[in-house]
Amino acid sequence: EDLAVIKLNLTKSHIHGIVPREVFTGLTKLKALDLSLNEMEGTIGKELGDLKELEDLFLFDNDFSGSLPSEIGNCVNMFNLYLNDNQFSGNLPLGIGDMAELRGASLFNNTFSGPIPTTVGNLKKAIALYLDENKFNGGIPTQIGEMESLIDLRLRDNDLTGTIPTELGNLNNIETIYLDTNEKITGTIPVELSNLVKMTELHLYDMDLNGPLPAELGYLQGLVYLYLDGNELTGSIPDDWGEFHSLEQFFLTGNNLSGSLPITLRGLQSLEMFRAAGNDLTGTIPSDLGKLTKLEYI
Repeated sequence: EDLAVIKLNLTKSHIHGIVPREVFTGLTKLKALDLSLNEMEGTIGKELGDLKELEDLFLFDNDFSGSLPSEIGNCVNMFNLYLNDNQFSGNLPLGIGDMAELRGASLFNNTFSGPIPTTVGNLKKAIALYLDENKFNGGIPTQIGEMESLIDLRLRDNDLTGTIPTELGNLNNIETIYLDTNEKITGTIPVELSNLVKMTELHLYDMDLNGPLPAELGYLQGLVYLYLDGNELTGSIPDDWGEFHSLEQFFLTGNNLSGSLPITLRGLQSLEMFRAAGNDLTGTIPSDLGKLTKLEYI
């Protein structure tokens, strides 16, 4: 009976240097490869595509560099792809969309560039997509709205442009969205985000968003963190936003908001921090805000 290595775990083993080519060409039955938390460097060659049974690839927290080989798309059984905290660069291969079984893609804190491939929309089973802290440019692909299992989306701190796609309103299972620190993303906050009733965190700060605050977002009664500071948003704070009963942190600092604080804000029973300086708000602070017993900072 043939014997084969199916798991190689060398995490946190103080290893440095490059990955021997034979790891990819000789261990073709490998299902799990964990080289994380070491000091490894060099590039990942096209031989990675020979590991067609690979399910888990953990290379995070090393010094790997260069671009990912297009052959990575041959790893069609991949469940977990964790490449974060390296120095990978170049375009993300279109073949990433061929990994139909992928659950988690963690590629943050690298220097990937170019557009985010539209093929990510094929990742129907993915629950986490972390592409933050890179140099991706171009627009947010509308196809992300087809990732029907997605729970956590992080695209923050890139060079993305364009507007927030209305198709993100189709992510019925989403709980967390980080689009912040993309200073070239403009346009309005899509009303369609009000469909995302499971959402607990919405991070849209330090962007170039404009227009009014959609009253319909008040439907998101499970929202805990809402960060809209550092934009060009206008108009008044909607009365309906008093329905954020779970909201703990609410930041509107540094916009062009006007009008008075709505008395309905007394409904924010969980509120701990409220920041709205650097706007054109007028009137008095509603006395009922003093009844918000959890409020620590205003």
